[in-house]
Amino acid sequence: MKNNYKNEYHAFDTFLKYNNYEIKDTSDNEIEICDSLSKIEIDSIPKIAFDYNNINNMFLKSIEVLGKDTKKELRSIIPKIKVVRKRQIENGSALAIGSRRKLSIHVTKNPYENVDFIAYSHELGHIPALILGGKGDYIEYSETLSIFFEYLSCLNLYNNDAKKIFLNARLQVAKSEAKNILEMDKDNSYLEVLKRDNLKYIYSLEYALNLIELFNNDPMKLRKVIDDIVCGCYSFRIKEEELGLNIDSCKKLLKEIS
Repeated sequence: MKNNYKNEYHAFDTFLKYNNYEIKDTSDNEIEICDSLSKIEIDSIPKIAFDYNNINNMFLKSIEVLGKDTKKELRSIIPKIKVVRKRQIENGSALAIGSRRKLSIHVTKNPYENVDFIAYSHELGHIPALILGGKGDYIEYSETLSIFFEYLSCLNLYNNDAKKIFLNARLQVAKSEAKNILEMDKDNSYLEVLKRDNLKYIYSLEYALNLIELFNNDPMKLRKVIDDIVCGCYSFRIKEEELGLNIDSCKKLLKEIS
């Protein structure tokens, strides 16, 4: 794999420029955070059958708690998204691809489960960026909306157990990405940039945890933030300063795993 780092670096750099993303400055505690994540034990999510034909209605129900602009935008977009079912995609995975003119989400061809609804909701969180681009946001924050949509989908599915199930799912991903980062050769300049593609799942989870807290404490403010992201020219990078957040510290994430 080492021989491919240069090619991977150039492909990643092209992706950033084409989609208008920036790279966040490195933080002194990234390795410490990854080390903590790599050691956690996480329960798996119980899988149950799910009605595939109800997936869009379920998602729209999940976002009823959001602002009218976001709901209007997503209601207009969803019918235009082609859902492609593929046998190669496992349960709990999905992939959104395309641009403003042609959007699709690839999902599993296996019998649908609750984890597929969560994955589908996650991919719908990427649709605004596929249409509008990254708007100068940090690539490390590019999973934030998708992860927050996962939380809303868990609220819909699990009610009182929503946060526990949500965290079990996201911490599995964060642990895997943390291990990948720790295995990378820190002296390789290409890898320092490529690490950002792993770190985005960790920093975006921290950001989403802040949004969940805002959702619980000040839902009107949260709705305004999401409306600005989905329908406006704002980015999570801009909103971080407005909301007075310090994502680098991963304080909420470290608190959850302690």
